[in-house]
Amino acid sequence: MIEQLQKILSGGSENSLSINCGTAFILSDREGFLEKFDSISINCGDFLASAKAYAGLMARGATVNSGSNKIREISGEIVQLDGGTVITEDMDFTDKFVVSGGDAVVGGNGGKALLNAEGAHFAGTIFYPRERGSAFLANVTGDKQPYPQDAHLVFGDKKLGELLSGIPDGKTHIWVHGEITAMEEEAFQKAVEKGLRFTCTSLFTMEAYNEKFGAMIESSGRVVVPEGYEVTPGIQLTAGEAALFGPRIYVRGNMKLSKKDENCLDELEGIIVKGTATIPSSCAKAFRAIGKADKYELIADDVGEVMVVNGFQSIGHDYLQALIEKGETIRINVNGFLLFDEGVTAGDMDAIESIKINGFAIMPDAAQGALSSKIGKINGFTLSIEVITKLTGMTLPEILVKLRIDEGTSINTGFYLLV
Repeated sequence: MIEQLQKILSGGSENSLSINCGTAFILSDREGFLEKFDSISINCGDFLASAKAYAGLMARGATVNSGSNKIREISGEIVQLDGGTVITEDMDFTDKFVVSGGDAVVGGNGGKALLNAEGAHFAGTIFYPRERGSAFLANVTGDKQPYPQDAHLVFGDKKLGELLSGIPDGKTHIWVHGEITAMEEEAFQKAVEKGLRFTCTSLFTMEAYNEKFGAMIESSGRVVVPEGYEVTPGIQLTAGEAALFGPRIYVRGNMKLSKKDENCLDELEGIIVKGTATIPSSCAKAFRAIGKADKYELIADDVGEVMVVNGFQSIGHDYLQALIEKGETIRINVNGFLLFDEGVTAGDMDAIESIKINGFAIMPDAAQGALSSKIGKINGFTLSIEVITKLTGMTLPEILVKLRIDEGTSINTGFYLLV
């Protein structure tokens, strides 16, 4: 980290390439794109490369950080499929290598097309008709999921009412790769009238509906909300929230409760948190008396809100003084660069309860001393503005330009393909 900062601030940052993605396919560099860079870093979940391309990357000293590496001999033409492509029997993949950055569906006898391919890799899931067999998948990598051939396929999380409006005539089995949310009795009744049955990854519904209609939905995961509970996504629990949702609240996500809002627990009969409940230590007993959570995070009663810095952010004197005047504090988690402006004083640090740094923080010299006792964890370092300006001869605005802009070439995407 310190070497990186020195390069940036010295004005001599190297001609570097950083590829940050979910899936990276480096199969061929025919146009010499990678040769333009002095250093290459690839950070991804899945990495697939041809043997030739991988050898070229290693020869250039490239760094590859990935969850899984697949190196394959690829000699044929490369065919790229769009996510959601339906593979049919009439497609010709003979001696070609097929890649897809998303899901794909094998329709009917479409497996024959892949059987003739040199190979295939799917960044998503390849769905194939169970009744047709899976011999064609021998040279295919990626997640593989069979489905009933007679079913109507739907991808993604859906509400039951949405599903009913898009079902083709003659289809009675609806196969959903995702979650079905079913919270309305009217939608269930319409499904019964149509004679439908469903298969899904997960089902989210009310207790009464599950007892009455649950048999029509086959699911590997079933979440049932007890009767009398109002469902809400993650919330900051206040007196207003408690009054709005009623005496029983079901939170699909995380919940936060501040010390100043602890009295709202007196208004509730029950609360279920399917996530993390962040509550002051003094409220733990009162919370447990009426509710439960999947996870808990207890904080000191006087600890303020959390500010998370991902990338770059600056904080000024006026902002910190406003917190002090209101009697509030903040906790700061830095993942990158944090700058305290030149006008920030040692007294302003009273607005900060604690700070964790993954990267570095820059501040006036006086503020650095006052902040040092509040640093709970640091993977990086803190620097004073005075020291940096002396070392580099740059003004603070010039330093900001360097930190924000002069960092080489960065590609951030879900799916990256170089052929």
